[in-house]
Parts: sequence; structure tokens; C-alpha cells
Amino acid sequence: MEARLDYTGDPVAMKFIKHVNAGIAVFSGSKLPAATAELVKIRASQINGCAVCLDMHTKDAAQAGETQLRLNLVAAWREATVFTEAERAALELAEQGTRLAARVRRGELTPPDDDVLAGRYVIADQTLSAAGYHWYEISNWAASAGARCAHNMLYWTGGDWWGIGPGAHSHVGGTRWWNVRHPAAWASRVGDGVSPGQAREVLTGDEKQLERVMLEIRLADGYPLSAVDLSVIPALDGLVRMDSDRLFLTQRGRLLADTVVRALTP
Repeated sequence: MEARLDYTGDPVAMKFIKHVNAGIAVFSGSKLPAATAELVKIRASQINGCAVCLDMHTKDAAQAGETQLRLNLVAAWREATVFTEAERAALELAEQGTRLAARVRRGELTPPDDDVLAGRYVIADQTLSAAGYHWYEISNWAASAGARCAHNMLYWTGGDWWGIGPGAHSHVGGTRWWNVRHPAAWASRVGDGVSPGQAREVLTGDEKQLERVMLEIRLADGYPLSAVDLSVIPALDGLVRMDSDRLFLTQRGRLLADTVVRALTP
């Protein structure tokens, strides 16, 4: 893979840097509360049509102290008068990024070349790192270990969780299940004393191992070296590094994580 992106000459790349810097300034300078950060996640979930995410982030926002009025007005934040300028900037960034991804999925926009995307990832990583945000998962950065997304870390490390609302997913001991998505159907089942679960799957040992490799290798905390066939390491030169007991992705390895996963799984 060759770097074919001129960071200073590419207007899209420069615009991206501008927006990343603006977003960092907004969040760093305003000390955005946890509840407001959940508002951003709610807006992205609304655009994506993700019932599970919307349910989860709405509950998290309420638990963090967000008011019902503001929760009701997230979708119409431009017309509402209850959001600060910092919150508006954060919501705008969330909308633009989410809608761009949705247009690519619908085929309305052609996705950029892989090497161009890789170059832009490097820009984002450098910009965020310079501002004090360090990667802890391939596509996630945080200012400290305590600022990492706790529920996502639970997913990525094979933990157990129980989803309650419509469309919510759960995982306990290798069994995954999910609830019916429509709120009316969910309420009807709960009201009748019937489980709102729609379906479930029980992971096999091979499936658990594959998911463990796919998810844990993406983390900055790395993957246990004791679970790695060391004979494959030479083929991953430049993509991984090791210490006494963990295997980690390099920055280039983050860009080619699928290659690493294939090598680590029989």
C-alpha cells in the first residue's frame, strides 16, 4: 500500500483536519458533560435508524441527568433554543459524519480509494494524539483510560450484558439474544408477562475464538501472546509489535487489521 495522499494539497483532507480540530476545541474548551455527549450519540443513532443504540443512549443520557425536554428536541436541535453553541457544534459534526456514511451505503456517493482513506486515518490519529486523545480501539480515541466507552469495552472484551428495551441485544455466557424491535410489540409482550426476546444464538467454541481475535486485536491493550501461533509473526512484520506477554497492532497494522486477524485465525 503506497501513500498517495498529499495532506497539504488535498482540499478534502485539509477540510477534514479543520473539522477535527474544531471538534476537539469544542469538546476540550467547553468541558461537555457526559449527558451532552450522549445527545450526540442519540442524534447519530436517529440518523442511522438504530433502535438498539437509540434505546441505550437515551437511557444513558437520562441517567447522566439529561432532561426529557432536551431528549425530545435532539432531532430538531437547529430550531430548539435549549442547546448551547458548543452542543450545537458537536451535533453538527455528528450529523455531517453520519449522513456522509449513510450516503455511501446507499450508493449515492463513491467511497474514496483505500489508500486515501488510510492517509486520512493517519491525519486523524496524528491530530487527535497531538490534542491529548489517544487511540484505545482502532476507531476510538480518549483523553484517558477513564474516558473510554465502558459499554463498548464490554462488547470488545467478551463481557456479559443485558439489554432491556425494544430491539436491545444481550449476551451472557456465550448466548446472544435480541428483543423485538417495535416498541408496541415489546410493550405488549412485557404487559402480558411474556419475554420480549425475538431470537437467540449460541456461539460455538470456534465462533467465540474468532470473535475474540477480531475484537481484542483492535484494542490498544493488545492480544495475549500465549494465544498466538508465533510461527505467523514473521509474516506480520511491520503490522504488529510484541512485549513479554501481549501482541499489539502498529499504526500500519491498524490500517490492515483484517490481514492480521486472518493470520491469527486458523
